Amino acid sequence: MVTVAPPKLVSTRGFPSMSMEGRFAQTHPVKGRAEIFVEVLCGHIHVTASDLEEIQVRALARARPGIVAPGELEGRLRSLQQNPPIEQRGSIIKIGRVLGMERERHLFINYDLIVPFFSRLVCRASAGSITVEGPAESLDTSTSCGAITVRGARGDVEALATDGEVEIQSVRGRVTISTASGSIFARDVAGPLHAATGSGLISMEQVTSDDLVATAGSGQIDLRDVSGKIRATSFSGAIAVEGKGGKGRWTLTSSCGDLTVGLPPATGVELDARTVAGTIKSLQPLNSIADNQAHLSRAGDGTLRLELTTFRGDIHIR
Repeated sequence: MVTVAPPKLVSTRGFPSMSMEGRFAQTHPVKGRAEIFVEVLCGHIHVTASDLEEIQVRALARARPGIVAPGELEGRLRSLQQNPPIEQRGSIIKIGRVLGMERERHLFINYDLIVPFFSRLVCRASAGSITVEGPAESLDTSTSCGAITVRGARGDVEALATDGEVEIQSVRGRVTISTASGSIFARDVAGPLHAATGSGLISMEQVTSDDLVATAGSGQIDLRDVSGKIRATSFSGAIAVEGKGGKGRWTLTSSCGDLTVGLPPATGVELDARTVAGTIKSLQPLNSIADNQAHLSRAGDGTLRLELTTFRGDIHIR
């Protein structure tokens, strides 16, 4: 089913003059596991999940006059509405630029999708944000300039942002996050989690993982209410970790920054700390401390092993 409206002139705040916009909508029934590919050159992608066996696509396309002739822009909008860039082959749906980019030149297109709960999603935005809310069997997202937000996925998630912030929440599966310039936020994650940023903050909370890796080129790493195997590295920034009880190994390394760890109570601990140019301060009784090196051994439930190293910074043990 296709619904279209004729292109019209609209006043858009932030644009120097009037803009033309057009809308279209389609509904595609699917059976079983759906595979959805959506790509936009310039615009936003928003996806929510439902228990319906169909994919609903709504789009708003906007063109700014002054780049090409108004008549040509109107023609492009009308062509986009009459022949939307949506293709279905069984349970595979392709939307947007993945079918060809020529008609998207000089257009802003925002896609709003409602998809079945257990879908495989691939979302691409060259300039714009991506938001996915609801369970997905697997999710692969990337944007060159814009933010990525994922909430409630039940499968593997991959998020790549060249210049933008990434937020992950309530995910059950393997998570891989990478940003060249932008902060990373993760909350309520159970599963392997790898996060890396060239420049930005990494903040995580309520993470249970046997494979948590956080790497910041220039930025702080802040991990709270975490457990399992943790490896955190910052080349220029502080690292702070507060953990839950249980077994695990924490390896924290900073080239230039302080390290702060909050040890879980009633947990067995084996800790080795070393700083080249800094001091070691502890609220816990240490077994030994000399030459900017310290060792702590404490009996308790399970065994948590910590290796703390900073070349230029202080180490705080709480």
